[in-house]
Amino acid sequence: MSDKILDSDIKYSDEKVTILHPHVKKGVLIVTFFTPPSSGEDLKKTGLKTGKKLREEGVEFGRSKIHPYIFFRAPLSGDCLESALETPKQELFRNYDDIFTKFGHLFPDYIAIRVDPDKTKVYSSEMRTQQFGKEKFETEYKRSEKTMTEYLKIIKQNSLKENAYITHNVYYNLITCEKRLFEKAFKPCYPFDGAPIERNCEVLVQVPHLTPDYFVDC
Repeated sequence: MSDKILDSDIKYSDEKVTILHPHVKKGVLIVTFFTPPSSGEDLKKTGLKTGKKLREEGVEFGRSKIHPYIFFRAPLSGDCLESALETPKQELFRNYDDIFTKFGHLFPDYIAIRVDPDKTKVYSSEMRTQQFGKEKFETEYKRSEKTMTEYLKIIKQNSLKENAYITHNVYYNLITCEKRLFEKAFKPCYPFDGAPIERNCEVLVQVPHLTPDYFVDC
């Protein structure tokens, strides 16, 4: 990303995310995947709502945990900042690799937005699988916070570390996102986890109703 993001490029900003106007060809393209509602409502036309907003409206959506956020998936590739591409579709293929290039048929329903990577935070979603109480989870989840720019640099470095599966297992630090190799005989404890970190990081958008004027057409 070579062009500096200007105030006029920004559509919305808070302490966790800065969303750009969809026509702006800067920043990083990120996506959220969704299951179309049984009502037949086209969410690309009506927009996305947080669980908290849906609950307030009396909409039952089959979730017991109610969040004040819409969860977007952080990119899988650390190359997002290296060069501009001609189309948003090309960006999706680069930013999310095999999710679209190999398994796109499994994820047909998604919505994309553009964010400023320097002003957007990324969190380790695998924190949710740890056996934490509420207070401990909130503390550790916050510790995993980093800017998207920092996150992309880390996963780029991770990709350069050669795996040695015959003698070692690969683990990821849920706080720093760094990849580590451990000898087969040793199983590390928290904060290390075996799930690939680049596939398990998220961006929190706390706009109660994210309307289509935020969406990038791709």
